[in-house]
Amino acid sequence: MALNRSPDVMYNASGYLDKTARDAICKADRDLLRLRRLQLINRLNSVAKEQGFRICGDFYLIEIEEKNDV
Repeated sequence: MALNRSPDVMYNASGYLDKTARDAICKADRDLLRLRRLQLINRLNSVAKEQGFRICGDFYLIEIEEKNDV
């Protein structure tokens, strides 16, 4: 989720293994992703309704990873 975060969240800033922090970060990321998906689905349903349609069935959302060209 957070692209500016170190990819290895198992370790804290001092370099020590920190499973509690990792679990908290992962849960926060999951909660934020769930909220973003819900907001998007609500927007898609609103657009469909405005156009006289209803979304039925399953569809898949895949997050696009941004490249950091620095």
